[in-house]
Amino acid sequence: MEHEKTFNPAKSRIRVVRLNPFLNLAVACRLCEDAPCVAACPRDALSQSKERGTILVDEEKCNGCAGVSKRVIMAPLNFIQKGK
Repeated sequence: MEHEKTFNPAKSRIRVVRLNPFLNLAVACRLCEDAPCVAACPRDALSQSKERGTILVDEEKCNGCAGVSKRVIMAPLNFIQKGK
């Protein structure tokens, strides 16, 4: 709620992966030292904060293509089209 200013589970920064019908896994950003999601972004819209290691999204460059999710299997990023 803090970042998106609304309660909407689809905009959560934690992704849930269903491993089988009885087991779900919560996946959050691991703050990788050399983040593969930054390198995988086809539009160079992601960067990593030097101070905290968090992943930053440049909304001017990001078009919501979800290219990172296709290239990094466990990327906990959710892509929501603006205006929806």
